[in-house]
Order: sequence, then structure tokens, then C-alpha cells
Amino acid sequence: MLPTRTAAPQPMTRASRGTPRFLRWLQTVAVAVCVACGIALVTSLTIAYGQVALAGRLNTSLASAEQAAAKLNAVDIAATGWAADPSAANKSALTSALHDLGPELAGLQTDGGPSSKDVVNGVLDYAMLVQTGLDASQPAAAVRQIVAAHEALGKTVRPALSAFVGDAEQAREVALSTRSTLLADIATGAAVLVLLLLGIALARRTRRLLNFGLALSVLLLIGSWLGVTAAAGAQPMRDAVAEATASDLPTVRAETALAMASQNLTLALKDPSSTYAGDTEIRLNRAATLLANVENATLNDQIASLRRATRTVGAAVTKGDWTLAATSAKTSASAYTKFEGTLTSVEGRLATGPSTAASNAQAWLLTAGVGATLAALVAAAAAALGINQRLREYR
Repeated sequence: MLPTRTAAPQPMTRASRGTPRFLRWLQTVAVAVCVACGIALVTSLTIAYGQVALAGRLNTSLASAEQAAAKLNAVDIAATGWAADPSAANKSALTSALHDLGPELAGLQTDGGPSSKDVVNGVLDYAMLVQTGLDASQPAAAVRQIVAAHEALGKTVRPALSAFVGDAEQAREVALSTRSTLLADIATGAAVLVLLLLGIALARRTRRLLNFGLALSVLLLIGSWLGVTAAAGAQPMRDAVAEATASDLPTVRAETALAMASQNLTLALKDPSSTYAGDTEIRLNRAATLLANVENATLNDQIASLRRATRTVGAAVTKGDWTLAATSAKTSASAYTKFEGTLTSVEGRLATGPSTAASNAQAWLLTAGVGATLAALVAAAAAALGINQRLREYR
């Protein structure tokens, strides 16, 4: 018998020799792309977290500015009240009000926010003017000094504080409007494109149309990007800020405080023809007009009571009955104290909106960061397992 002829071994083709190496290269690239995309997503969230944190600090600074304005009003009213009636009780109230200014001024400055130097310097100059009035030996000199302090407050301190608030609000707006997801947008788009190209190359080499591992990676990265975009948007915080900044209550507070200071100065100067004599009614009319747009029945009722009380003082001033005017001024002061307390409560509730939203946004960003990290790791694992399955099938 002739020996059976055995078939000669077939040489490996170039494609068969390179396929396992090619698949491993695809696997490495896919894992690297998923990890890089995850790093970009977390970096974008870190940038957004810093912006929201800055906005939160600016919220605190703006709240301190509002409190500082209220304390300045209190000092101004106490100083002009002492000028009208230099009693020991009024002097004690003025001294206490001056001491309360310090903590609020310390809370103005914040990292990344505008400088409060001009406000602090202006308040110190104002306090020195008031103290000079307190130390004056003659009542007339004391009144002149308090009038000068009141005018300095309006010409220097209040404009400086308004400028500080405007700068802080602008800085907060910039922090909230800066686009922090640009890196995430670019990285996710590039990663999805690369994974799709890898999927096409894998399908052509292994003749399998779909790889579920790569498909899952793409879906995870897109889902994570959507979560990052939503978290970095901080829309609830923008809404809360918009609501707080649209309020007319700070203007109402300023007008009513100046109205009471004008009433006190009218009594101190005892001059019905002074510019302060008619200022009280004008300012309270402005405040009442602004409050008409605020849906708060208590505030509207209380400012109506305050206007009635100050009109009684004004009528006594017109008649030159300074004794009746001084007595009636106590009623208007009581009405103002009640109104100011309610206004502070309403403003306080309004001011908590941005701060609460900032805390919620930071918590959401941290959650999104954990989610993006996990999504990127799972996507990398899914891509690796999906391509590894093709390696096993090839062997």
C-alpha cells in the first residue's frame, strides 16, 4: 500500500496573525478613552463645584451687606433720635447700635468677592463723626455734628455699600453663568466618536455587527454626560437668585429708615422750613408705592400705620407744637420698629433661597461626580469585557 499523503499545514495569513494583537490594541484604546472621558467629566464637575461654592460665599457676603445696611439705618436713627432728645436712654441706644456694626462689616469680605475696603473706611469715618457729636459739650454743636454724620452717610457710606453689593451680585452672576461643561462636552463627544470607530473596526475584523460591551460604554458615557450637564447647570440656584434680586424690599427698608431719620432731624433742628420736615412723607409714599407690588398684607398694613403716625408728627411740626411732635414721634418710632421687624423677617426668608439652593447644588454636584466616576469605570470594564469576548471567540 502506498502511504497516505498528509495535508501540508497552511501558513497563517497576515490577517490571522494580526487579529489578536489588533483586538488587544482596540481593548487598550477603548479602556483609555473611557477613563479619560471620566476624568474630563469629573474635572468639569470640579470647576462647576468651585463656581457654585463661590456663589454661595457671595450669597453670604450679600446677606452681610444687607444686615450692615440695616445696622447703619439703626445707628442713623439712634443718632438722630439722640440729637432730637439727648436723654441717657437714647445715648445708651446709640452707643449699643455703634458697637453692633463691627460683626456685620467683618462678614462683608469673602474670597473671590469684591473688596469691602471703601465701605469699612466710610463706616469708620461716619462712626467718628457720630462719636464727636456724642462728645460735644454744647447741644447745638452736637446737633450740627449728627446732621453732618447723617449727610456723610448718604454721600459716602451708602453709595459705597451699594457699589459693593452691585459688584458682589455681578461676581455671583459671572460664577453662575460661566460655562463649566465645555471640557465634558468635548471629551464626551470625542470619546463616543472614538468608541464608535472602534466598534466599526471591531465589526469589520471579527465579522460581528454589534459589540454589546462597546455599546454599553457609549450609553454610559452619554448618560453620565447628561447628568453632569444637568448638575453643572445650577438652574434652581439661578431661579432663587433671580427671585431674591428682583425684590424691592431693600429699597423699601432704605426709604423708611431715611424717613424716620428725617423726622428725628426735624425735631432736633426745630425748624418747620428745613429740608427734613417734608422728607418723611415723601419717602414713606415711595415705600408704600413699592410695597403695593408686594403681596404681603402685614407689611402694607404696618406701613399704613406708620404713615398715619408720621403725619401726626408732621401736623404738630407745622403748627410749631414741638411738645406734641415729640410725643407723637414716640408712636411713630414704635410703628417703625414693628414694621422693621416684619420686613426683616420677610427679607430673611427671601434671602435663604439662594443659600439653600447653593447647598443643594453642591450636594448634587458631589453626587454627579460619584456617578460620573462609577459610570466611567463601568464603561471601561464593559468595553474591555466586550472586546475580550471577541478574543475568546477568535481563539
